[in-house]
Amino acid sequence: MIELYDIHKSFNGLEVLNSLTLAIQSGETMLILGRSGCGKSVLLKIILRLIAQDTGRIIIDGENTTDYSEDQMLHVRKKIGMLFQGAALFDSMTVAQNLAYPLIEHTECPFSEISTRVDEILHFVEMDGTQFKLPSELSGGMKKRVALARAMIMKPKYIFYDEPTTGLDPITANTINDLIIRTQEEYNVTSIIVTHDLASAFRVGNRFSFIHEGKILCTGTKNEIINNELKPIQNFLRDALWKTI
Repeated sequence: MIELYDIHKSFNGLEVLNSLTLAIQSGETMLILGRSGCGKSVLLKIILRLIAQDTGRIIIDGENTTDYSEDQMLHVRKKIGMLFQGAALFDSMTVAQNLAYPLIEHTECPFSEISTRVDEILHFVEMDGTQFKLPSELSGGMKKRVALARAMIMKPKYIFYDEPTTGLDPITANTINDLIIRTQEEYNVTSIIVTHDLASAFRVGNRFSFIHEGKILCTGTKNEIINNELKPIQNFLRDALWKTI
């Protein structure tokens, strides 16, 4: 379980998150919705302590990580896999090297086990036979699948997705959505997904939180979000629907 209490964050005097409070339950897929620039990605980075909040508390598995140093966060981050918006693969490394890197850096796994785990996770994301390819040889969708494999290679308890379908065609986006669902079902991970792609959100999500002006305006099921009468939510839904027509 991840709990955020009264999180504030500003950049150069511009308030991005304002008294944000949210709890993510174990085993669920939580979708963070909101317009571009509303602070969705900032929220993920604050949980990971890639950036620091101005004020507020962060609890992960009952552990107060609010004031943790970089060294203290290392064991916490091992519980969390991250799929970045641009995949963020190492360009000079092969697919297999990209996946093996976290295991080499953070575990004492023997080479034979690392090789087996790389092959197994590539099979799961349907990327068999790409071990020796470079990222430049992959399509956008293939890079996302490899990036998801890297996020899963450490067998994390949580996986964070930052705009996982951005820039992908509808068919490829559906492939990524299906993988997100399979990952949650087969590995029982807790997922937090940041997106403004409403079709993908409603396909993969169990629960949804809508950010507006730095606050959580509503949290609930798909139907509770759709039927919420608050104007910012209805405007977001209308605009998102218009883009699909």
